[in-house]
Amino acid sequence: MKARAQLLGFSLHQLPVLLPLGLFVGSVGADLAFLATGNAFWARVAFRLIGAGAITALVVAPIEFIDWLATPHTPRTYRINRLDGWRNMGVIALFVLSWFLRLPDAHAPSPTALVLSWAALGIAGAAAWLSNALLPVRRAGDRRQATLGAPRGRPARAAGPNRRRA
Repeated sequence: MKARAQLLGFSLHQLPVLLPLGLFVGSVGADLAFLATGNAFWARVAFRLIGAGAITALVVAPIEFIDWLATPHTPRTYRINRLDGWRNMGVIALFVLSWFLRLPDAHAPSPTALVLSWAALGIAGAAAWLSNALLPVRRAGDRRQATLGAPRGRPARAAGPNRRRA
């Protein structure tokens, strides 16, 4: 699949998608540091990282949508991309809900806010693994046309004079 969201001929899909994920992972790390040290600095860092992650997710969403429109809509690709999109929106919603629960006191997040962040990170990890596992199949950003129905594994080599055909 050729990515439609491009800058100077390069796909905009892979790199920006990782930015919100990295900010969300950092927020959970800051939460763990807060729990380990009791220092309110880490709670404020987590609060700000979640906010930055939500904002960058809003910036990345149109890029994802443009690439989704470029995907050939076979039943399989539609199902997988739809599931991936809903899962990503659910992760963002859980982090935003955690952020709102932290608003009254960003120095000491409630246990509910912490659990929501950790659950969202678990879902995000599963979604990132699935998306990463599908990249070779989707060939997101690849100039060659491919679909999710493309054969998996290494492409077959042409038989040369010193190669036997299988």
